[in-house]
Amino acid sequence: MTINEAMTTAVKEGYHVKSFEGIEMYFSGANDEWSVWTRKDTESSFMARVEETFLDASFWQALGRGLEIDGMYPYGDWKHLWYEFVGHLSNGGTAESFFEHIGSASMDELSV
Repeated sequence: MTINEAMTTAVKEGYHVKSFEGIEMYFSGANDEWSVWTRKDTESSFMARVEETFLDASFWQALGRGLEIDGMYPYGDWKHLWYEFVGHLSNGGTAESFFEHIGSASMDELSV
C-alpha cells in the first residue's frame, strides 16, 4: 500500500479535510509529502502536508474502517494501527515503509 492508497482508502470511508472557508473540497491525490484537495467551486487546489494527516485520529479511524472492509484489519482496534505507525517511526522507519508493510502483512505481523 502506498501513502496515496492509504489516503484514498480513508477518504472512501469518510476522511476529509474540513471545508476551506466554507467551500466544499474533494481529495485529488497524495504522495509521500503532500495531499491535494480541490475546491468544488473553482477547481483550485489546496495542498496539505501528509504528516499533519497522520496526527489526525479521524484519518486512522477511517483507514481502519477501510482496512476492515478489505479484510485486513479489525476496525475496533484502529488505535493499535496508529500506535504501530508511531512505533515504526520511532524505530527509524518511514511512513512509506509502514504503509508498504500494511499492504503486504496481516495485522498480527505489524507489531513493532
